[in-house]
Amino acid sequence: DRVWCLTLVWFRMKRFLDRYRGHPTKFSVERLHQLHANLQSRASSGYQPIDQVVEIVREITELMVWGDQHEPSLFDVFLEKGLFRAFTKILREVQDSNVHVQLIQSISMLVTNVSQQQSLYFLFSGNNINALVTHPLDWSDDSVVANYVSLCKTLTLRLNPSTVQFFFDKNTGSFPLFSCIVRFYGHQDPMVRTVVRSAVLNILRVEDAALQAFLQNALGRFFGALCWNLRETAYTLDCQIRLLNWDLRHRLADKRVRPDSANPSLQQADALLHDLNDLLLYFNDIYRMNKSGVTHVLSSNLIQIVVLPFLLNSYLRKRGGALSQALATVLLAQLVVSLPGAPELVLEVGRVLLAPRSEFPFTSITAPTEEDGCTSEDFPYNPVVPFQYAPPSAAD
Repeated sequence: DRVWCLTLVWFRMKRFLDRYRGHPTKFSVERLHQLHANLQSRASSGYQPIDQVVEIVREITELMVWGDQHEPSLFDVFLEKGLFRAFTKILREVQDSNVHVQLIQSISMLVTNVSQQQSLYFLFSGNNINALVTHPLDWSDDSVVANYVSLCKTLTLRLNPSTVQFFFDKNTGSFPLFSCIVRFYGHQDPMVRTVVRSAVLNILRVEDAALQAFLQNALGRFFGALCWNLRETAYTLDCQIRLLNWDLRHRLADKRVRPDSANPSLQQADALLHDLNDLLLYFNDIYRMNKSGVTHVLSSNLIQIVVLPFLLNSYLRKRGGALSQALATVLLAQLVVSLPGAPELVLEVGRVLLAPRSEFPFTSITAPTEEDGCTSEDFPYNPVVPFQYAPPSAAD
């Protein structure tokens, strides 16, 4: 306790001496004015040097986060000086990934830590956020993409019936935040894909009739891509299982070689199973929201892309299906059990299974069977049309 008291006294004395000497303390209105002046001086020189601009932005953010809890007048100065507009201006004019990452992190921290509802309205007003999220960045930089999607998710967490007006234009049906975040649903980084899916769930939770009507039309492509992803993952898993069977048979035939538990195919198959399970859990989260219009769109995509032409087509065939009959059976059962909130899907599966097999429209999909061999060259044809991720272009 004595050490804590002495430390507090020392900080108060230092603050008093700094004010007496005319030097603003780190957390003060005077310091914010000084940082704004420094930022303006860097603007006249093309925001050079870059490292000083990054440090100024970082310190302004730290000051604003502290001020939200201790000095509300700091936010008034922040708005008066137009510092948020200055941030977006730097983002447009400076072509440097380090600056972009710092700005995105700073804005994310501001949005996260602002506790006053009125202050949040001021941040979101003036179309500043929409201009920020629609600005093209260097999407080839993984750090920029990771921080960008994290910012978008942070913004979706602050969405509610009161704040949705700043992001969604009911008259034109424009929702830039949604359009920008779903562009990354097929990114190669699994963490980015997870953030995107979580952000979409946050948007779905907003109780707004006009927004829900918009989502019923806008989510079709997103759900369709997820369903194609499920097909591609299941097909790749089936190929890995065939390779494992081939490897196991050959190892057992040679009694001198024991089965290898560290087989790369076994590890990849385990990862694919986790991916399938994550997708099914995500679909279940959507059904549990009880958004009838949205769940109908999801059920339609699952039936038309996964259930009828892929799983049931493979299950009802003895040979020539996209999947082995055993895996198709397991996935069908898992789909029905994991999605209790999808009665349309369950009824469609039951209708097909109970109907005469002659009425089922088999598709002409051919895939290697277990007897055809199990090397990688034996699987040159993938009947599943894979979804390929394409980074957003400047036109997007």
